[in-house]
Amino acid sequence: MKILLSFCFAIFVLCTQAQTPTDTSYWHKYLEVGATGNQSSFSDNWKGGGVASLGLNFLANGRLDYMKDKITWINIMNLLYGTTKLAEKDFRKSADLVFLDTKLGYKLSGPWSIFTSVNFQTQFDVGNKYTPSKLNAKEDSVILISKFFAPVYLTEAAGVEYKPVPYFFIRLSPIATRQIFIGDLSITPTKADGSRYGVPAGEKFVNQVGFQIMSQLDKDLYKNINFKARYFGFGEYEKIGENSIVSRLDIFFTAKITKYITANANFTVVYDKTSNIYTDANGVQSTRDFQTAQTIGIGILYLVGKK
Repeated sequence: MKILLSFCFAIFVLCTQAQTPTDTSYWHKYLEVGATGNQSSFSDNWKGGGVASLGLNFLANGRLDYMKDKITWINIMNLLYGTTKLAEKDFRKSADLVFLDTKLGYKLSGPWSIFTSVNFQTQFDVGNKYTPSKLNAKEDSVILISKFFAPVYLTEAAGVEYKPVPYFFIRLSPIATRQIFIGDLSITPTKADGSRYGVPAGEKFVNQVGFQIMSQLDKDLYKNINFKARYFGFGEYEKIGENSIVSRLDIFFTAKITKYITANANFTVVYDKTSNIYTDANGVQSTRDFQTAQTIGIGILYLVGKK
């Protein structure tokens, strides 16, 4: 946790401090922070039905780039956290992401370059699965399924990058290693064999060797509307024939209404056979390889630097 917080603080400092090196023309940096919210309430005699709710989302996105001659060093930070309160129930997490990526590249010819990268993904808060309680209809049964540093995905890769235009790239890494960490074994196993997110039962760590694909499109559709899509895939060579490529697709829409007011929508699709146990409202377990999530909101966004 200390390492993560130190990294985030370093990005923040680099993006906001007005330090002046001998030559800053090779550096490009920005930091944007924001918050969105939604709320609904009804009088006691409201006949249309409905449930009072309050939702809040917080985000921070940062980037620090160095480009000189054929050398590039790209650092990306995406942080997202959301919480929602329904009626008399407690606040519950609705969005949670910690994404850090650093890439050192060397330009070859045209749109091609070679690179080495490190990618870090986890979450901030406890993740629970809520199902209606059979003993008390007003309360939910709670199953702990994730926590901070449980799991953590750390991926190191090397390969080639194709970037034909400034707003799109794809990285192909035939050599990649991924470590999965489970910082707390109290979280519920994600498969029937007792494993958690690909880590064997009773273990806190597993190392995998495979290949990685990462691609991103970040483009302004109109003057005040931005579209960003990021795909991340990892396949372990040892299980290549088991349809075990872990894939994650994140899609972000941002519409700038005024200088500080924005509307945004985030969609996420995950395919992962290592965390596919699903428990329905009746406590029946089944397997689901695809997971989806989405958040929509309107709020404030403050930008330091230039994107």
